[in-house]
Amino acid sequence: MKAKLIVLASVAGLALLTVAPAGIASAATAQPGARTSPAARARPLAPAQYPSFAGRFYRVSATSADDVWAAGLGASGTGAQLAQWNGSVWADYLVPGNFQDVSLQSATDGWAVGGTNWFYPTQTLAYHWNGKAWTQVPTPTPSGSAWLNGVSAVSPTDAWAVGYIGGGPGSPGFSIPLILHWNGKAWQRQLFSLPQDAAEFTDVVAISARDVWAVGFTNPISASYALIEHWNGKQWKRIWPGTIGGHGYLQAVTAAGPDDVWAVGYNNNTPELKGLILHWNGQRWIHVPFPDPSVIANLGDVSASSATNVWA
Repeated sequence: MKAKLIVLASVAGLALLTVAPAGIASAATAQPGARTSPAARARPLAPAQYPSFAGRFYRVSATSADDVWAAGLGASGTGAQLAQWNGSVWADYLVPGNFQDVSLQSATDGWAVGGTNWFYPTQTLAYHWNGKAWTQVPTPTPSGSAWLNGVSAVSPTDAWAVGYIGGGPGSPGFSIPLILHWNGKAWQRQLFSLPQDAAEFTDVVAISARDVWAVGFTNPISASYALIEHWNGKQWKRIWPGTIGGHGYLQAVTAAGPDDVWAVGYNNNTPELKGLILHWNGQRWIHVPFPDPSVIANLGDVSASSATNVWA
């Protein structure tokens, strides 16, 4: 299972946020890299309250107070970026490509995923952390172009990554949802019933070997429908979301337990975007009302440490 918060970074500084804006103005492109470690290229930074990074971060994952990783993009043309907090200073790592998510299960086991190109075509991208170095691990790219949005692991031999088949985020178009599984030796594409419309997975949370949730959306052109799939250890099954008419654009999922799963995003079936929170109680997904702070709202991520401590 992964615990995460959104991180937004710019050249001006780095900040932890509980609500992240949707969309980005530009991004870097890079070519696929070889199986090399960026450890030798780490650049320790002087202690500062807000260290400066040229680029942007999308996700952060922590195993302890002195082992935190943030993943995203470096400055234009510099490649994917990983930054580590060791309790005293930040150090950043650059590798070819673009990262969309990072998930650390322990100090010696973690994954960062994304794609090699922000535009079309792009290859799926996955790097593994063994406690000493990040190393690229081969991943399948169906139809010649695909992107990974989320990753989560149960153990070193059981991890899941989700995304879509299509061009990179900078090349919108028809997309097909994609699920990959890591068995300890290789990443393999998983079979499931595909939606009729264009669709995309945005995030995944693995609770156990028999309990995994993948979320996203279908029909992105107009009013989207929430896409939720569940793995029971044998097969993936689509679960109907607890939203009015099924509408919703889900962007993140987390779990405090098998009967306590949260998904967030927004509902675009209205003239203005409305923030959306869904909760799985072990039997069904329920739409959870919350104090929407504005006419237009978009929840970008969610994290739950217990049944009584959840942040979106």
